[in-house]
Amino acid sequence: HNTPAMPPADATARYAEYAKQEVSFIETELKDWFLQRRFAMERNLALKKALDDGNFTGLSLSNPSVPPAQMALWSDLVQGKPELDDTLGSNAKQMKAEMYTKTFKDSTDFD
Repeated sequence: HNTPAMPPADATARYAEYAKQEVSFIETELKDWFLQRRFAMERNLALKKALDDGNFTGLSLSNPSVPPAQMALWSDLVQGKPELDDTLGSNAKQMKAEMYTKTFKDSTDFD
């Protein structure tokens, strides 16, 4: 009856050292991954705060502090087409056209 041969002591020591190095490498990679995620999150939150402070609505229109009229103008510009109703008088049409133009110019670096 044969018993399985025990690995030589130096092979066990080499494996233990290899396993220790592997665990250390994995820990380093996890820490690096976590720090990258943390920095990205903090950067993104800072950008969001800066955009919110500047009343920038973006395409989602999810900033509750933006006035509804401005939200409607922006929505028309990015999701539909601005329309000047025939029911409006000429002064009202001109005022609405100027509001669309101002909203567009304020949201771009177009001069």
